[in-house]
Amino acid sequence: MYFKMKTSVAAPPAALSWALCILLLAVDTESFHFALPRTPAASLSGHTILHMGMNRKARRQEQRRQTKNRQEEFYDAVKDADQMKDREVSSPIGTVSGETLERTAFEEEFSGERVSSELGGEGESVVSGASVADAVPNTDQRPDVSEVIVDEDTGILRVVQGENVKDVVTGKAVKLSNSGGEYRLAQMFPDVSPEKREKYRFDWKTATVPQMFEELSNVLEVDGKVLPHPQVSGESVDFVLANRDYLGSRMSRCLGRLKLRTQSQFQKEKSLKLRHLWKKFLTIENHISAPFRQMVLDAEKKIGPNFGNLDLKSYCSGDVNERTACYLVLKGMVAHWEKKVKDAEYVESTPETTSNFLEILLVGDPRRYLPDPPIIYRLNECLSVCLMARNMTQAFVSDEDLYDDLPCEVRFVDKALKIKSGTELRRFVVEEFCPREQVTPERLREGVRRLHQQMHNLQGE
Repeated sequence: MYFKMKTSVAAPPAALSWALCILLLAVDTESFHFALPRTPAASLSGHTILHMGMNRKARRQEQRRQTKNRQEEFYDAVKDADQMKDREVSSPIGTVSGETLERTAFEEEFSGERVSSELGGEGESVVSGASVADAVPNTDQRPDVSEVIVDEDTGILRVVQGENVKDVVTGKAVKLSNSGGEYRLAQMFPDVSPEKREKYRFDWKTATVPQMFEELSNVLEVDGKVLPHPQVSGESVDFVLANRDYLGSRMSRCLGRLKLRTQSQFQKEKSLKLRHLWKKFLTIENHISAPFRQMVLDAEKKIGPNFGNLDLKSYCSGDVNERTACYLVLKGMVAHWEKKVKDAEYVESTPETTSNFLEILLVGDPRRYLPDPPIIYRLNECLSVCLMARNMTQAFVSDEDLYDDLPCEVRFVDKALKIKSGTELRRFVVEEFCPREQVTPERLREGVRRLHQQMHNLQGE
């Protein structure tokens, strides 16, 4: 897996993908049906679940640790950059106005080090970019692309995250174009020529599911034979690209459900054919999305270590594709931490009862119940990170050199997410945004749907 929910503040979330879903529903009356995300229900104030699986000694240590004012340390760390520069730092941690400071746990975290906990073991750095399952202390030890290995301690297969995104067709790291930013932007948001679009695109007012399956089966064949996995034909890639705004994750779910349905009806041949179509379609989707995911990964590597630095030009400037990826990471970071704030707010404000016990357990990241949680989950801390993420995003949007030449569908998302009413949003599209950008509402809706599909494919490799 390339994108997991990380403790790293720069983790692009599924939350932004949900926001795009809701935005599409408001803008496009022909958009797809989807399940709304569960209303954040939260956690509890009692000790029953927090101390689950802990002995008495560990509980006492946890209680002592909980009494420490970590919120105050966190607020100090996210103060304005100018205030941080005023400090006179010296080894080992520094002095402020002649007073020697002790090295706090948060300062260890913010330096990117693995932090020793009071309960034993190690927690995760806030800005290290590592995940608990896939943590590798030294980036030099990471493979070029993600690999499946056998864990030495448990004997269980697990994924080690690589330095680059793997193209599932070639089995190697994604190769971005050397011809310039415009060509890499075309890799980021791929499309087909008008001729191929005319040839392969469905009339979505009359298209049926059997027709889609038949066309997909036809384009997968080369000289009457289906290429072995993971090879795909250029014709099949063009077919998916021409219809990608309406296919994507919905086509994948449809193929999977029909395959299971035919399997339950003991239709072996039809089930095997659907399984083959499903596997090929997922391969094509991952192949198309690989350059986008590589650019977002590169943007994460820039933004993660610079969290809190409001001089966005110093690390987010570059070609248009690089700046687009940086903006999506920043916007995704805001969406991720806004969700964590809502979860934490519910957790800390909702008393535990017998009726809401299970509902509370399902809210937010379950790792907060570990004896030494490796995540940021308290309300004040989540709120601080969220506010800083918003400030960084606003600083990016306010800079004309960074923001003004991004693709129109990306800039539309930033403006549209601030409009609450669907009627006002459609009026903004028709009367203001489209005339200014010289684009039709239909092309804008298609662009947002394609962006949503790219964001959706960030979830796996």
